[in-house]
Amino acid sequence: MNTRYLILCCWLFTASSGLVAQCLTIESILVDACTLGGGCPSSNSPTCSCEGKNEMMRLSIGAAPITVADLDIDWSNNSFQGFCQDPQTAEHVEELNATIENCGWLQEPENGILPANSSVLIITSSDMCTASNSFAGLSDTLTVLFQCAGNFQGHFANFGSGLRTTTVSVDGECQTSATYDRSLLVDQNGNIGGEDGALVTFAADGTATYSNNGCTAPFAPQVVDAGEDQLLCGQEPITLNAMVQGSFSEVEWSGGNGSFADANAATTTYTPSPDDGDTVTLVFSATNCNGIITDEIELSIGQLPQPMISFDGPQALCDGEETTLVATGVGNAVWNTGDEGTTLTVSEAGTYTVTFSNECGSVSASQDITADVAPEGVLTGGELSPICDGESINLEVEGNGTVTWNTGDISPSITVSEEGAYLAVVTTACGFLELFVDIEVTDFPELTVSPTNASLCNGETALLNASSNTQVTWSDGTVDNSLEVNAAGTYTAIATNECGTTEASVEVTESSVDAVIEGGPLTGSAPLDVSVLNNTAEAVDANWFVDGEFVGQGDALNYLFETPGTFELILETTNEDGCQDVTSVLIIVNDCPDVETALPNIFSPNDDNVNDEFTFITDCLTNLNLQVFNRWGTLVYEAEGAAAGRWNGKTANGDDLSEGTYVVNVTFTDADGESRVVRQSVLITR
Repeated sequence: MNTRYLILCCWLFTASSGLVAQCLTIESILVDACTLGGGCPSSNSPTCSCEGKNEMMRLSIGAAPITVADLDIDWSNNSFQGFCQDPQTAEHVEELNATIENCGWLQEPENGILPANSSVLIITSSDMCTASNSFAGLSDTLTVLFQCAGNFQGHFANFGSGLRTTTVSVDGECQTSATYDRSLLVDQNGNIGGEDGALVTFAADGTATYSNNGCTAPFAPQVVDAGEDQLLCGQEPITLNAMVQGSFSEVEWSGGNGSFADANAATTTYTPSPDDGDTVTLVFSATNCNGIITDEIELSIGQLPQPMISFDGPQALCDGEETTLVATGVGNAVWNTGDEGTTLTVSEAGTYTVTFSNECGSVSASQDITADVAPEGVLTGGELSPICDGESINLEVEGNGTVTWNTGDISPSITVSEEGAYLAVVTTACGFLELFVDIEVTDFPELTVSPTNASLCNGETALLNASSNTQVTWSDGTVDNSLEVNAAGTYTAIATNECGTTEASVEVTESSVDAVIEGGPLTGSAPLDVSVLNNTAEAVDANWFVDGEFVGQGDALNYLFETPGTFELILETTNEDGCQDVTSVLIIVNDCPDVETALPNIFSPNDDNVNDEFTFITDCLTNLNLQVFNRWGTLVYEAEGAAAGRWNGKTANGDDLSEGTYVVNVTFTDADGESRVVRQSVLITR
């Protein structure tokens, strides 16, 4: 335990320094000291030759030194005799120091001055019995003052009732007082009643504490107290308040597996470790001049109850069901129903609370038990089916339980956009209910038409086709996927269902192509080389055939007819709309010689029947004309028709022409109907 002292601050005024503070404290009064033949136990009762009283009072000096001559005391009883310091008092001090077994010391003031912050022991008589009160355990340094001899009566009352006050002053300016109730003094057995050794100790607020240590001088005993044993709950830190009294140089806490906030402070906190177990012993040590003094306290480590409730049975009760609540925790268990114990069987809905109590406190836990009924529910939203592709529908269950869908959703409502069967399961603790709905999804109308553009060729008809996922109606009212048209125009296919309407149109135009063949010759002698052209307007493709056999492609054809005969040359043309036309010409190939190669270039008209005439075949030739010119360009002979095919080397008058070179000029129309002129030199020999 801690001893607190009354401190009186005195304020003195001086001319030079102004306000000065001086302090005195009355710590304790030994009301009834031991004397020769006093009431101490025989083992402590010395034989003394002195007659003086051994009453004592202990003071502490404040922050400023005090001159002994300035001290004045107003005793509770008798007058103050002043202080003496002489050989007798010196002898007493020497005798007392010789009895001290601890590390304390007594000294008289030097030069009549009480040092600042010093402890002072006042003995009421210089003629004291040094053996009457033990100083063996003194561990502090005390400055001792002896009241001068002359008063052999007591200074404090040690019996009866009423208050007694002692006042100490400094030069009449600074003073301190201590008051005690003599009816509260205790004997050496701790009972009320005055006896040798009666001691009054004063706290800072003047509160008096009454004790009796026997025939011991009133100095602070050497006390090391670790405090009371404590209960520690859980792992929370605990405050330790140790107490030391006396001159100790250092203190230290040890023990346990936990940690100290400050192991070298009397007041600290200890945080336990899980390894401390159920109890842990802490040791408080203090060191003084005699060594280490220790004291122990024991911490009992307990735990808060930490209750939990589980249940053996359903949490939601159906009609006629019951469940058992099972509580776990530390301590005694009491339910809010008044029942005790760790189990409670209930059949009604409600909140059930269990409270566990032990030395660390009380903690409660609660569990709700609900009443449940058979599942009920109605599924809405399915009546809106079918829905259109891309749209969604909200399906909702109004029920009294948890709703789980076959989609994995756990919610009273879901939004769906896909076709299929949807199942909602309404679950309570009393069972489940299944609700079904089929959702149909209708596609938006799809529509394609072919061809997207069409042409009517030469009065033909066109077939328009529509492909759709629903019924098709054409703009002319025809309900069919196909429509045959024979006139130009815009034809629209319309596909309609509950999700909307889709339209697609076909543009039909009129188109024609007329095949035209140009070139030739169309008639001639074999081999006949024919060159023809496709002169068809807006044709994008041309194919050539002779008597049905493909012979070429393109706008021009060169074809050689090697044998005589009549042949059909066919042209098949196509325009960009795909319209076609076919035309043909007859090619007549005669067996006619070529005049250019058939004309002779020499003959001998000498009547020897060998090469006597200039002659050539005139078959296939019309409009035939033969003219002969001499080398001076004079026309010497001319014949027409079949006669032009034979010349005997004479003039038109029948005269023989002389040998030499002549020019013949043959004019005719050939088998192709072409007018031609062939000119050639011919030599006449005789």
